[in-house]
This record gives sequence, structure tokens and C-alpha cells, in this order.
Amino acid sequence: MRLLATVSIALTILLASCNGGAAGGSSGVSRKPDVYDLPADKSLDKAVSDKKMSVVSFTLPDNKVSGVADSIFRVVSTRFRDVKFISVNVNLHQDLLDKLKVEAVPAVLVIRKNGQRDWHIGPMTSDELDAVIKNALE
Repeated sequence: MRLLATVSIALTILLASCNGGAAGGSSGVSRKPDVYDLPADKSLDKAVSDKKMSVVSFTLPDNKVSGVADSIFRVVSTRFRDVKFISVNVNLHQDLLDKLKVEAVPAVLVIRKNGQRDWHIGPMTSDELDAVIKNALE
């Protein structure tokens, strides 16, 4: 059973890295993930960009589903140069979870340039996350 879960996660990560290669105007050049991991002593308000859209991922590091979601988040970050990607380890930011009333993890919060906030609860494929970001950029 453990082997099946490991293989499933590996396949999900592989598919995530292959899906949507042209999203976000990618020129085919491979980029490194551009994700800011929010330190325990920093606030999300200070990490969010006021010049561009921010996408925030809330994950639990020791959880397999969250681990896959984080891998997908990091792959998608390579496709959107004009978006700030922020990863929040919920173990380090329990106060933030309470403040924002995060219902479950993994979760993604999209903060548009105009301040509008859109929540997406639960795991997403890379294509789903691409679509959420593209929709918010329009």
C-alpha cells in the first residue's frame, strides 16, 4: 500500500511538471521555481506584493496530499513571471490560519492587484491552478 502511494505521488509530480508547458507565456526555457517560503517570523501582509498579483499556498509539510500540492505549486510558479508565489507552512503560522479562517489544507489564496481575494480549497492539478491564475490575471 505504501509503495502504491509513493508511485501515485511520483506520477502526480511528473504529470504536474509536464502539463501546461506553454502556460503564462513560457518561451520553452526552463525556469527554477520562484516561491517565497514565508518564515515563521514574517507576516503574510508584508510578503504580499502591492505591484503584482500574489498566489499563496497553505500546506502541511508532513502530509502527502499537501506535499504533492506544494510540488505542483512550485512547478506552476515557473510559468508566471508576473505573479508572486508564497508558500505558507501551516505549522509555523497557526495564527494566520485562524485570522484568515483557513478551512482545510492544501489551500490556495489568490490576492489580485486590486485586493480581491479568491480562495481555492483542496488539491488542484497544475492545469487547474494555471486556469485559476490566468482567470485572476484577466
